[in-house]
Amino acid sequence: MKQIKNLSLKAKTVGIITFTACIALSVAIVIVIIFQHHITKDMMKNDLEVFSNIATKNFSSSLDFDDKQTAEDLLEGMIIDKNILMIEVKDINQKIFVNYSKNKRNWTIPKELCSEPCFIDDGLMINKPIVLDNKKIGGFTIVKSTKLLNKMLMTYSIGGIILLILLTTFIMILATILQGYIVNPIINLLNKMKQIAETKDFSLREEKVANDEVALLVDEFNNMLSHIEQSDTKLKQSNEVLEEKVEQRTIDFKNKAIEAMATSKAKSEFLANMSHEIRTPLNGIIGTGHLLETTPLNELQQKYVDSVNISSKSLLRLINDILDVSKIEAGQMTTESIDFDLNDILKELHEIFMSNAKDSNVDLNILVEDDVYNKLHGDSHKIKLVLTNLIGNSFKFTKDGFIDLNVSYDKKIDKQIFIDFSVQDTGIGIPADKIDKLFQSFNQVDNSTTRKYGGSGLGLTISNSFVELMGGSLEVESIEGEGSKFHFSIPVGTRLKQCTGKMKRIKIVKDKKALIIGENTHHRDVLQKMFANMKIETDTIEYESELFATLENKSYDIVLWTLKKLNGLEVNFIQHINSDEALKNIKLVIISDYDVSKMQEIYEKYKISAYFAKPINQSHFFNTIMELFTDKKEENKETQSEAVANPLKGYKILIAEDNEINQMITNDILVNFGAETVIVDNGKKAVDYVKNNKDIDLVLMDCQMPVMSGYEASRNIKKYLDYQDLPIVAMTANAMEGDREKCLDAKMNDYATKPVQPKVLLKTILKNIVKADDYTLFFDRTLALNYLNGNEELLEKLITFFKKEYNEQLCKFKELNTNKNYAQIAKFAHKLKGGSATLGFLQISETAKKLEMEGKLDKEASQDNIDILIENLSNYQEGLDGI
Repeated sequence: MKQIKNLSLKAKTVGIITFTACIALSVAIVIVIIFQHHITKDMMKNDLEVFSNIATKNFSSSLDFDDKQTAEDLLEGMIIDKNILMIEVKDINQKIFVNYSKNKRNWTIPKELCSEPCFIDDGLMINKPIVLDNKKIGGFTIVKSTKLLNKMLMTYSIGGIILLILLTTFIMILATILQGYIVNPIINLLNKMKQIAETKDFSLREEKVANDEVALLVDEFNNMLSHIEQSDTKLKQSNEVLEEKVEQRTIDFKNKAIEAMATSKAKSEFLANMSHEIRTPLNGIIGTGHLLETTPLNELQQKYVDSVNISSKSLLRLINDILDVSKIEAGQMTTESIDFDLNDILKELHEIFMSNAKDSNVDLNILVEDDVYNKLHGDSHKIKLVLTNLIGNSFKFTKDGFIDLNVSYDKKIDKQIFIDFSVQDTGIGIPADKIDKLFQSFNQVDNSTTRKYGGSGLGLTISNSFVELMGGSLEVESIEGEGSKFHFSIPVGTRLKQCTGKMKRIKIVKDKKALIIGENTHHRDVLQKMFANMKIETDTIEYESELFATLENKSYDIVLWTLKKLNGLEVNFIQHINSDEALKNIKLVIISDYDVSKMQEIYEKYKISAYFAKPINQSHFFNTIMELFTDKKEENKETQSEAVANPLKGYKILIAEDNEINQMITNDILVNFGAETVIVDNGKKAVDYVKNNKDIDLVLMDCQMPVMSGYEASRNIKKYLDYQDLPIVAMTANAMEGDREKCLDAKMNDYATKPVQPKVLLKTILKNIVKADDYTLFFDRTLALNYLNGNEELLEKLITFFKKEYNEQLCKFKELNTNKNYAQIAKFAHKLKGGSATLGFLQISETAKKLEMEGKLDKEASQDNIDILIENLSNYQEGLDGI
């Protein structure tokens, strides 16, 4: 049907006429053939009737006189007709008198006589009685062939088909000739339409050639063209006027756009300048507070310093929020995509809110599901800012109960996975009719909330914008008086597929069982989930009276006890575990609100396996539980040492800063880290100093300085002095979009914002100042911090211990090698392997491992491995002086 619809009008017209005529002719021819067939049949019947009447009369005499010869002569005369198939004459007794059958065929004669001609098989038969003097004396039967009838029917049919073809062809030709009277005017009208569509000339008209319906269509078409022509003329006139207006307005718009760009640029420059002007004195306040904390202070002075730190940090957060909102509203906020470790973000959040949790009656729980990848690719900075805002809000509005940060796998689309972050608290909640106000700038649920709890009302606005930039949406569920839950799911890349919960050493705690003791049901549930992620089966109890009975009925590998106080029952329970031989293998782990010194005292006095201070870091929890069931590393005998390693010892750093307070603060921070410093107050002096002194290892460059800016100074040092390998780190109070790019374009190596954060500054300097050949191959600081749960202070103490201990051990090891004491070498290698691996000394650890394996296999230690270990220890002793 579709092909028929797509035919031309001409083809359709000819087709319809031809098809209709063909159908009509076919019906007529069929009727004629049928009619002629009936006539022929009737003629055959009449002929047979007449023939049979004559025959019965002729055979009556022969039957009467029993004259077979005469009858046979008559029969011979009749069968001259080749269409006769059978003749049979019977006497009164139904005996055959004479008969004839063509081709000796046996015919079955119906019992009932056919007094009228009737068709049987392929013949026409009639049965007649032979009567003489009104008396029946016999019977006559004759069958005549109907082939002539069929031949005539075939002839009529072929003739009809030929006639139909000829007539149809004639009609098609005639229709093709005549259809032009109908179709051609329509085709002409169509061509005229195409011409008008191509030329856009609405003055053209179509001429009509008749007064039929097509002519009416032509008239209406011409009338339509007249109206279009009039409208087109008016439209052209309007367009001319409009073009003049548009041209004028375009000029006005360009002028206004230039003004707007100038205003926007002025605003950006104002914000950048204000950012610099505010951050510069704020850097002095925060830096001074940090330096004051490193000096001896009495209780009142410490209180004042704490107030300064809290206030300055609050002011810094407010400034950052205002700048972020400005960038968001200006459409300048973008996202970055870098590789990051989810554990690093969670550790930072743990450190940020540790004091909040300790100072309040609120439990902070950070839980990562075991199917979450920790090696991700995305905007880690914005993720951390959003989570910091959400957790900070929860602490602000929660007086007791808990705050849970849950990280879980959401879904996967193509190769992109989505991670869900949720922050749930038991705070004051949000009224249902106020939820829609949460994400509006400078807004909280009501004015009383702002007065009571403080805050600018920007945090959630910024968080919502950040989440949307990262491809998600921030959603909130809340019941007034019961708490709130904020959650968002964002897409992240997974270039390194390693799961947080699926730790490589999970088999170490396989089949272990833990007992969790604590009064808080929610806290027990969180701990149970942490154990479940480690595939450790757990039981939980609440009441202290159940302690002894539970241990007697079941066996456990770990008892994890959330301890609020240490009275008689608690002491008895601990002593019971320590003294009972059947319980000697239980690892008793304490969670408490006590400070570190108190927990250390309890740890040493009661022989506790491990302890945690709230809030618990999940990664630290995992590592600690794992270590309970692994070989103990060499005890650190110097952990209480007051010595602190100087990570920047041996490095000389040039500080280019025009603000005297910032000079003092930056200088004191770097000196405390062991660096040698030089201070200049403008960019030109920085260039001159670098030009005349070859011993500078790194330049801290303020961007806005008199005489010569930091940008220009950096270009001069890199390009004109050809100091391509000298690292330059920008020190700027600017925090607007594009400031980092400006620093990198000026050939600076890295970027650090003010106010200065000592740990962040140290990390940035170490990343740029230490070369691969003298630092990263020698000492993997990131790996060491990962083993120590991010505790940089402990790492520094362990490095100090390593310097002292293994300087002596190196001499001892050389002595063992001289005496060929391979058994002792294997023991020494075992101790050295664990300690060096923990500190990130990979070369030492790997060589020590090989020596240990040789000892376990009762092999003579390889002299090559011994020589390598001695060389590594010697090199590391020299390298440690630079850490």
